[in-house]
Amino acid sequence: MRYLLIIFIFFSCNSPKVKTVEKYSNGNPLVTFNYPNGSDKSVFTIEVFYKNGKINRTLSVKSGRFVDEIVEYSESGEVTQIDSLKAPCDTVTRACDAIRTTFYDDGKIAERFNMQNGKYNGISQHYDHNGILVKEYYLGNNIKNGPYREYDITGKLDFFGTYKNDTLVGYCYFFNPAGDTTKYYFNEDGKFTFPYKKWLNDGRTLLGNYTSAEKKAVLWTWYKNGIKLKSKIVISNNGSFVAPE
Repeated sequence: MRYLLIIFIFFSCNSPKVKTVEKYSNGNPLVTFNYPNGSDKSVFTIEVFYKNGKINRTLSVKSGRFVDEIVEYSESGEVTQIDSLKAPCDTVTRACDAIRTTFYDDGKIAERFNMQNGKYNGISQHYDHNGILVKEYYLGNNIKNGPYREYDITGKLDFFGTYKNDTLVGYCYFFNPAGDTTKYYFNEDGKFTFPYKKWLNDGRTLLGNYTSAEKKAVLWTWYKNGIKLKSKIVISNNGSFVAPE
């Protein structure tokens, strides 16, 4: 009988345990700690719930640090986001290094980000509902910095630009499926400016540029096979111009 009691106590101490840390006003749990080995409090899973009792988020803890994955769910039960941790991270600051993946309602990947110290750092990729990469760019401390690319449905480069401090700057290029440039223009402080050039469908090209440093007028010139066809000057009172294509 003594040995049976010892065995019972042993298994009781080591059986899984659930501790409710916080509750909603309706009595449903808001946060629970789930200990797979009841006597070992260093390894457990945190579960966060919606008010209706559906799971909202799961986090794994080992020796006081988040490990493995942080998973978020919609109220209907679909996985909406997974942070795949690159290394254990602090549970207080939550400044984790991870790959963050978000999902559409049908479970297909929508976005993928690189996280460093809890912020977006590195390349980010965005996909359509068919799983095709449609754009990618670089982030530094949650701010766009560096090359920015958009792709067509075949995966070919469709647009290329450059961001600086979350603002599109410099030349922006548009491409056709063959990889040829169809148009480019210049950005200054995030605003469209000149020079501007477009390859027209009939073999002509259109080039626009300011006529002076005051930027009050633009000279539009049409070319074909390198030969100038015509040109005209357009004056603007409000600083905006429309390409006469």
